[in-house]
Amino acid sequence: MTLTDLFQKVTFLLGAGASKDSKCFLSTDMLRSLRKDIDSEITAPTERKLQDHFKEIHDFVLASLQYQITLRNPIIDSGPLSPNIEDFVAVVNQIIDKEYIVPYPLVGNWNDKISKWENVDKDIFIKFKKLIETLLRKKYLRHDKGANGGVLEPIKTLISQTDEPFEMEVFTLNYDLTFEDNFNKQEEILVYNGFEGSEWVGNYENHSQHLNYYKLHGSLDWYLDQREECVKQATENETEFEPLIIFGSAIKMLSFDPFLFMLSKFREKLQQSLLYIVVGYSFHDKYINNLLIQQLAMVPERKLLVIDPYQKSSEEFVQFLESVQKAKSINDKINFTQISTKKVDIEALTAEAFYKNYFKNSADKLIEKVEELTKEDRPF
Repeated sequence: MTLTDLFQKVTFLLGAGASKDSKCFLSTDMLRSLRKDIDSEITAPTERKLQDHFKEIHDFVLASLQYQITLRNPIIDSGPLSPNIEDFVAVVNQIIDKEYIVPYPLVGNWNDKISKWENVDKDIFIKFKKLIETLLRKKYLRHDKGANGGVLEPIKTLISQTDEPFEMEVFTLNYDLTFEDNFNKQEEILVYNGFEGSEWVGNYENHSQHLNYYKLHGSLDWYLDQREECVKQATENETEFEPLIIFGSAIKMLSFDPFLFMLSKFREKLQQSLLYIVVGYSFHDKYINNLLIQQLAMVPERKLLVIDPYQKSSEEFVQFLESVQKAKSINDKINFTQISTKKVDIEALTAEAFYKNYFKNSADKLIEKVEELTKEDRPF
């Protein structure tokens, strides 16, 4: 099997765990770190008066989320219903937008709690959210360039040392710049992400790069140009902008490009593939799970390979995924839940170990994995 044939049959989906070896934070790590980071990040004298209020808001929102989890699942553990930074920011957004569809304790205490903080500063929740965004850019999603190079080296070696014109398509739910910083230099672009200069063009078919990269939830270096009403990619000299990222567990899709384009490409690639390789994804995004579950069921030979050092068996994974899909919220209408354990393989590996094992020697182990799925197609 050639590399061209191989990558036509494989879809890669990366979650936060795929960047963990590059020293980026997981969403649960961000939430654990947030309260103490309020102290370390606020240094301007004009903002110090808000410090204690930010801590109170943090504790209040977190307690409300935990209360909601207790209502939905009396046994609180580290499972699918544990709060993370995305749940947290979603609630802050709802308060800013004056949406009253929020966890019950927030509704019940609206007048005396939230109004008290807004009386201190009418923009206090906007400022609190900006603090979180600053931490995302400066700390939580900043990768270690030395570690990052080692993690992605097997993929870079494969791309650099072959003349075969294959195209590897990678879809990610991450906002960080681990791939761009490691693969792309001023004199050489190895990864194409749909932008040319600062403009979004989405011209994937007419590029010769080996790796096409689709950031389904946005990126730290994307922003919305309000005047032109279009998405742009910031240059190295641009620093004063709000990153365009879909952050929060409630709404995971924006109805304009590049988001719609990339989601369409993801569905199209799933339809073309036999093997779905998911690296470091928590499976908390139900609309992504729905696509995976539905497409897996459509072709008997299709399989899901889950790369997760903490996942023990396909049976446990299927139970876990079902619990995620069945956990209803006000935004959920229908979610698919049924997936056969025969459709799932588990590799208890970190992202770094997976890349080393599967991409070395011209990706021979990956080729072997795909060839196993095609054997049933052979008459003899």
